[in-house]
Amino acid sequence: MTVSLSGLRVVLTRPDGASSDVLDALRAAGADAVNVPLIVIGPPSDGGQALQQALVDPSVYEWIIVTSANGARALRERVGSDRVLPKLAALGTATATALEMTVAFIPTKASAHGLADEFDRGTGRVLVIGAQEPSADMAALLQPKGWTVDVVAGYATSSNLLDQQDRRQVMAADVVVFASGSAARSFAEQRLAGPTSVFVALGESTKRVMDELGLHARAVAQSPSADEVVAAVGEATGRTSP
Repeated sequence: MTVSLSGLRVVLTRPDGASSDVLDALRAAGADAVNVPLIVIGPPSDGGQALQQALVDPSVYEWIIVTSANGARALRERVGSDRVLPKLAALGTATATALEMTVAFIPTKASAHGLADEFDRGTGRVLVIGAQEPSADMAALLQPKGWTVDVVAGYATSSNLLDQQDRRQVMAADVVVFASGSAARSFAEQRLAGPTSVFVALGESTKRVMDELGLHARAVAQSPSADEVVAAVGEATGRTSP
């Protein structure tokens, strides 16, 4: 399968520093690609106290599940590199890489529902580290399998209010790629929809938020890898050929 994105204006909407490999891949495929961050990552409203408290004695947990690279960084900052931890699960390869630790489980489908579907049954405790406003309730997904689930915020997101130049870039895009529900909400709040833009979602959880906002995703990349994003942009614009 080949993808030619020649002449397409593609805007990614991830935080600064999170998209260099994807931008390189889009440009290599011919796109005029830029990143315009729609969200800013910061500490949760409690300053991370709930996460710190949960990690006082991590041995009470059988698993720690991290739902994003930002959550992975929050865990690393709290425990360092020499702390003994229970088994780790990551919601995708990018999150596993950000952990920089041995990961025992990665679901084949990088979504909360995908992880819950594949996760073993058990009766122990699980700690889930995610965003302050998660896109899916991991406790509700895992409890039917017998687990006692604690969910804590490792970070929070807030909208990045765009200046006029960035607004014009987004609204003139042929394709806008959303990596999170928070970015989609920021887009909708700032009324950034262009007249001919098509939308791509990274993951089913992002797509669900976009659906709620009336932002129809023309294609869904199942992981944030550069190849999958390029393929999804090609699918959304009819630029993919055998």
